[in-house]
Amino acid sequence: MNKVMVAAICRDEENHIQEWYRNVCGADRILLVDTGSGDRTVEIARSLASDHPDFNIIQMFPAGYEHAVQYDMARNLSFTGATEDTIVMWIDIDERFEGCDWVDVVRNVP
Repeated sequence: MNKVMVAAICRDEENHIQEWYRNVCGADRILLVDTGSGDRTVEIARSLASDHPDFNIIQMFPAGYEHAVQYDMARNLSFTGATEDTIVMWIDIDERFEGCDWVDVVRNVP
């Protein structure tokens, strides 16, 4: 059976992060890269991470970072937690899988 990791980058997503987590919490590992949120995104994510055995948050920039963000660097950083036996799913904070146990489907991919 495969391990499933969810990777995502975020910024100022306090209104979406809880619903996103409910959709991805079945994954074996979650790695979230924050690119300088000025709202409560990181605070909420930390609270959610306390309920998951392997949920890591990387703050790439300080809160309220106002310069241009290099999203390629943030995305690459979000994949650093993957191992050879892991299928990585890139799921944006505003994306949802509905109507199935998607984690179970991915775990059982031959």
